[in-house]
Amino acid sequence: MEGKNELFQVLKRDCVALAQTAAQFKSVRVDQRHIIESLEKLKHTLLSATSTKENALDAKLAEYVFFPVAQLLRESQTLSIRCLEICLRCIATLVEHGWKRDIPPKLAAQLVILCSNLGEKSPKGLSFPETTDELQSWSFWCLYHVFTVSGANDEVRKSLTDDAALPQLGQTISVLLDGIQDGKSLEPQDAGTMALDALVVHVIEAEIQANFLPGLVSRLTKILTPQTKQRRNHKVLIGCLNIFEVLLKNTLNDEQPREPGSRVTGRLRHESIIDVQWKEAAACQLKPAISNILRLRSHARDDVKESVARLSVTLLRNCRQTLSNCSGLALEALITIGSEQNNSTLTYHIHSLMRGDKIVTSLLQTMLYDWLRKLPTIMQGSDEEAKAAIMARIRTAYSLLADAEADMATIDRTLAIALRDSAVVTLAQSNARQQPTVASSPIQTLDLKALKHGTNGFHSGSQLAKYRGQETSLDSLNSIVKLAASYAHSSALATQLTRDLRHSVGDAQIANFWLLLSSTEAAIQRAHGLDELLELDDDPGFAHSEALEELYSFSLTTLTESSEEPKDTRLLSLALHTLALRARTAGQDFKYELVDALYPVLHTLATPDDQLQRDSISTLNVFTSACGYTSTKDLIVENVDYLTNAVALKLNAFDVSPQAPQVLLMMVRLAGPSLLPYLEDTVDSIFAALEDFHGYPLLVELLFKVLGAMAGEGVKAPQLAIANDDSEQQVIPNGARWQPTSMKGLIALLHREPDEEASGVVSRQPLEPHPKQPWKATQDTAQNDEAEDDEIDDHQEQQVDDTEPPPPAPKTYSLLFKITELTQHFLPSASPSLRTSLLSLIKTTVPAIARHENSFLPLINTLWPEVVARLDDEEPYAVASAIDVVGVLCEHAGDFMRTRIDYVWPRLVELRQSTAKKQSSAHFSKSENASGTKQHGGSLSLDLSRQRDTSGVSSSLAHHGDTSSRLMLDALVLTVTRIIRFVQISPEMFDEALIMLGPGLEQADVRQALHESNADALWLVDLKRGQLQRPERPSVPANCGWQFARIPG
Repeated sequence: MEGKNELFQVLKRDCVALAQTAAQFKSVRVDQRHIIESLEKLKHTLLSATSTKENALDAKLAEYVFFPVAQLLRESQTLSIRCLEICLRCIATLVEHGWKRDIPPKLAAQLVILCSNLGEKSPKGLSFPETTDELQSWSFWCLYHVFTVSGANDEVRKSLTDDAALPQLGQTISVLLDGIQDGKSLEPQDAGTMALDALVVHVIEAEIQANFLPGLVSRLTKILTPQTKQRRNHKVLIGCLNIFEVLLKNTLNDEQPREPGSRVTGRLRHESIIDVQWKEAAACQLKPAISNILRLRSHARDDVKESVARLSVTLLRNCRQTLSNCSGLALEALITIGSEQNNSTLTYHIHSLMRGDKIVTSLLQTMLYDWLRKLPTIMQGSDEEAKAAIMARIRTAYSLLADAEADMATIDRTLAIALRDSAVVTLAQSNARQQPTVASSPIQTLDLKALKHGTNGFHSGSQLAKYRGQETSLDSLNSIVKLAASYAHSSALATQLTRDLRHSVGDAQIANFWLLLSSTEAAIQRAHGLDELLELDDDPGFAHSEALEELYSFSLTTLTESSEEPKDTRLLSLALHTLALRARTAGQDFKYELVDALYPVLHTLATPDDQLQRDSISTLNVFTSACGYTSTKDLIVENVDYLTNAVALKLNAFDVSPQAPQVLLMMVRLAGPSLLPYLEDTVDSIFAALEDFHGYPLLVELLFKVLGAMAGEGVKAPQLAIANDDSEQQVIPNGARWQPTSMKGLIALLHREPDEEASGVVSRQPLEPHPKQPWKATQDTAQNDEAEDDEIDDHQEQQVDDTEPPPPAPKTYSLLFKITELTQHFLPSASPSLRTSLLSLIKTTVPAIARHENSFLPLINTLWPEVVARLDDEEPYAVASAIDVVGVLCEHAGDFMRTRIDYVWPRLVELRQSTAKKQSSAHFSKSENASGTKQHGGSLSLDLSRQRDTSGVSSSLAHHGDTSSRLMLDALVLTVTRIIRFVQISPEMFDEALIMLGPGLEQADVRQALHESNADALWLVDLKRGQLQRPERPSVPANCGWQFARIPG
């Protein structure tokens, strides 16, 4: 009480001052700034009092404060806008905190009239033409507080809604709607929305709402309809949606309407307009409005969507019968919002609606059926948002129906057709937008990368996607089919897809295959999860187990059957995925299926398509894991019997397709050397195929590629591996090399010849004595002795042969030997790439074959003529490979190659000359071109004096010529280095080798070989090239008759 007295004293001071100022303004028109100051003080006092204490004001204090304000408002026609704003703010505080529910009815009616007038855009009877946002906002806030407190006071509410007040009530509603719709800022729109909501909720009854319903709905529809020119604030939208919901709930609910002619009890005493006919008419008129309002389901804000959802729930729960024509719109809005938000409350409301009214379930089934029929058409368009929206709605609706245990047989069949057609449309768009890639020959693109580093899973994303937008669409379709397969009743979906799989072609078959595979995989995962949680007698995935068997059979047929047209890589990828799924499902039992499944996977691995190779690797890894093998190598080796049988059958059946060789190539690449001992018969089949089909160059090339892979893996066998220091042991010892005659040797020779002449030694042959017996006996004895010697030699040779060790790793060695020996027949092939690959194959196998000398040396005699013939090949790469082979033979055969090198040396010199000319022609003129080397009967003239000038140029040219010239030069340098190191050559050939090695003299291995062979010659070359400082020539005593030799240059 003391607090109110203190507040009263403060308010008294402010009110008296305001009353005096108002009286003066009425009589003498004082400056309105004094009025504004007095109003500001009063407003500040009221706000301070109400903010610190909840019940600081009461009705009496409110009447006391309102008196001077009312005196001032009587002069509203001449007051400024600012004065009116403060007055309204003070009145709003008095209504909210002072009068509350005890506001006098007449005062409430007067305030409604005043605020309605001041809230208009162009108030009448005032000193200003247009209102402001602040004045309009506080007018609406005053109305809000009046309507709010009126709801708790029946007298006030009746005074505002009696027959006499209805016109004013209609004007107030109109003013509020104008403020909401046309307000220039958020403040009047928000305040108007709050005031109208308070009016509808707290003041006007259903009958009055029905009277004003057409106007209210019309204006609210304009406010709530989404527009691009004007975007409403979310607060305004939420408030208007709540108003609309209350109007529908009060006027168009499903309660039994009054019969026409019945009268309303109470003071209104007029006939009710809410009857059956009125509701039917209202329903027809409201459908367009509701359709436009429900477009807000796509609004960006979640709180707006929640308001739309509440309105939709009201339409379905309270007005489903009355507004049955709008039930589909409401249900679609609910599904749309539910598909975008993970709202458990909304899902609960939808489930409760479906349980309470079977018509809602039937309506949702019809709606889903329509969406599925529209899906392929929408997927054919370019609107990605529309695609995502309809697929999200389909997922949500299907899940709701399945959870409600509705009949899904028809839906599942329709779903299968719709998803297939949608996938076909998407794939067709892909084919139109992207140019198909040209399939290249497997001979050229069969370069496998990281075969042993695959993963157990397939690549992420859709297997059919070829661009990002398509991947999104296909992933959405995939999510739908997996959702359907996660329910036990989805067998109709699998049955429909299985029925269409073998009877469709092209993209339709791929779509059926993909959808059925996704459905089966999801169903098996669901069944596996149930098995872990529950022990069920019936297999929930029985229908999908049958689908998996059908998929498995179809996949094997797709992978194994041969056709003239290239197969679609997408179909092959799906088939591989199916085989992997079958293996994961069967586990260890899949070992018995490997006889059918492993061969086609290995064949697909050899395709030039990178994605197919990755899928094949993943499938092999799944096979390995499912069957319990430790590695893919063990998988191949353990099943090598029927794999080789299948390959041999293909080769022996005159099958010229590349399938069998490609499978064999993959086996060798994956299993390595451990597989080779099992391939002896297969190699014989390859040899027979080469003999029968030598006229098919691509097949021959592929077969030799397989043989090359065998050779590459065979040399990795531990018994045949070449140690790092083996080649060092074969270097010619210094004692066996040619050495220049030293001074001591020359003096000894000169002294020895005169001594021999002086002693009468003419011939070093022993003199034959006279015969001791008849010539016949002597001849017989000699023959007998010779026969005995032959027997002894034969016996010793037999002992040597008996003790000769066998080759290491006999089976692998024999395989490598056969492959290498076979190359002689195909080295003259017309295919340059085949000739080059064969020479490369020889170079690969020679180090391993050289481990057994008695087999290796005869092989050199066999191969040498064809290898030398390739030195005259028209293809530079083949010539370079042949030169490399010569060097490798020298490295591993040593001095056995001496006479052969003598024979081929002039050709090597010619190749060096021609290579130098090709390189120099790009940088020098023809006159300068002939100054480097000079040909003399197939040999080079060694001019050490020119080394200083040409060595640098030669080294430079070695790096600036064309690719073939650089390749040829590198091969010559390497081969000549090997010849010098491992084969004895004449001094003349050594001098020519120095010139041939000119560009490579800076290489460490070249210098090492030259130093070991003739260090003095290397020193002389370095001296002439300016690499060493020239030594001073020592002086010679006079009249000695001799002098030191001059170093040329």
